[in-house]
Amino acid sequence: MLMNNFDDIFDDPKYDYNPDINREVKKNIWQTLGTYRFVGQIVDVYLPAMVNVLVSFVGGKEAPPSDEPPSAGRRVDLPPPPGTRDSAPPTKGPGLPPNGDGPVR
Repeated sequence: MLMNNFDDIFDDPKYDYNPDINREVKKNIWQTLGTYRFVGQIVDVYLPAMVNVLVSFVGGKEAPPSDEPPSAGRRVDLPPPPGTRDSAPPTKGPGLPPNGDGPVR
């Protein structure tokens, strides 16, 4: 009887399922992921402090500590975004007349 390539694969002993090897591979993968998680936590804790040290070393000033996350709002020391009520009106470019009627200047 002729065997095709798939039958050869099933007969090859290296493709036999071994639950002990499967458990060992899973254990090694979880250990590696645990190591990556640990390194990520260390970087998360110490990297911002190291950046602050470098900034102060080159003569910059540290940002004041805040209890709010960075996504809670815009920073106070940045200018307001254009087009908001706090921003100054543009001094160049097209604009509407003060009363709103008439052509664009």
